[in-house]
Amino acid sequence: MSHVGRARLGDFTRTGRQVIGRGIDNQAGCGILAYKNQAHTIQLELERQLARYCGVEQFRLIFDPRSVILSHPEEETAFEHARFISRAFRNAQCHSLVISGEALWRTESRVALRSMLELGEEEKVLELRGLLDNLPQGITVQVLSSGPAAALFPGEFKHYTDRAGFDGILESDHITATERFKGGKKGFFVSVSRLSLSPKDVADCLFSIGEMQAIPGRGEYVVAFDLKNGLPQVCHLCSDRSLEGWIEGNLYLSEVNLTYSGPNQLDY
Repeated sequence: MSHVGRARLGDFTRTGRQVIGRGIDNQAGCGILAYKNQAHTIQLELERQLARYCGVEQFRLIFDPRSVILSHPEEETAFEHARFISRAFRNAQCHSLVISGEALWRTESRVALRSMLELGEEEKVLELRGLLDNLPQGITVQVLSSGPAAALFPGEFKHYTDRAGFDGILESDHITATERFKGGKKGFFVSVSRLSLSPKDVADCLFSIGEMQAIPGRGEYVVAFDLKNGLPQVCHLCSDRSLEGWIEGNLYLSEVNLTYSGPNQLDY
């Protein structure tokens, strides 16, 4: 199998490799958009290839540390922006899924696969492991022998900041909201994410190049927490698979269950 070294979004060579995700500029929020809805993207590509190569007996979804790879004898597609899904599967001890072409024609199999990919986007590892233990006929798991490949911060929400911001949070016992236009209105909000991001992920996914140049250490520290009984309200989180959400007003640490605060030592 030949591989295209620098394929950009949409490039394709027969019996070669298509790379989905490379070549997208991280400007004005494009990074955030690129990482959304990867479960849907992967499922559409899998069904497209099933229709195109209807004679292929077996497909594989390989969960590489930095991407999800869809592979069969005729074509290989790497989803670089699906690396969060891949990390969730690896934490669920799954190295790859082997899927028969016959299984993919069945609605039950497609629904199960979509559910697993969506749980991966949400970092819901326990629920994902439950589905992996009860797969429909025609889908099998290849177990990751070396153990989980990626650490996860405890807690549902994470706020990423630099050293100065982190020191300010500890001194004031709250995260200061900044003025932004979110959820159809202008106000003061605190940014949060459901995903465990490395400093590089924060730069790639949450902020534009200009924002990172203004605060280059953003993402090197993290405050992780669970909300207490509906307060405060996450007022701009489109779905469980959104990368970034917004809490209106200052976020006081006494109002949340703090699960981790300190340096961001994730290095993937």
